[in-house]
Amino acid sequence: KKGYIDLVPVPFARIPVISARCPRTSIAFDICMDNARAVENSTLLKEYASLDNRVRDLILLVKVWAKANRIGSARFSMLSSYSWSILVIFFLQRIDFVPNLQCHSFIKAHQSLEDICVDSRCDKFLSAIEVLSAGIWKPPNSTITISSLLFGFFSFYHTKYDSKHFTISVRLAN
Repeated sequence: KKGYIDLVPVPFARIPVISARCPRTSIAFDICMDNARAVENSTLLKEYASLDNRVRDLILLVKVWAKANRIGSARFSMLSSYSWSILVIFFLQRIDFVPNLQCHSFIKAHQSLEDICVDSRCDKFLSAIEVLSAGIWKPPNSTITISSLLFGFFSFYHTKYDSKHFTISVRLAN
């Protein structure tokens, strides 16, 4: 308890967590136990963010925007922080800014066959280092600004994405 403030247990959540905040940075966070899927999901997000700094920056901008507009909290039946991250990754996949790290043919092209098994379900994904060092995927244009990516994110979900007929899947990237 020492060092953190606003410690709140959430025992009846789908995955029980403890919410807290760092007093020095005011960054809020959740801690959960015995949830290997969450660790795997976080690792996948880290790999996407490691492909290009603008990926991480866009995720953070969107999450800050969602929180400022009070639409970024699963606790209040809104999209979770993780869901906003997935929306960003999906958008970046659709504009070919990032590759699909879980695409089987992309994995085979990199000759990486390591299985990652969680909860008796095996998933594979490439690390950013594997992708960047193999030279198969070309990194995005370095002149694309974070502001144009942010505008593109909002434009994509406002005008191009048909939520009535399609779902979002980072794994399938379609």
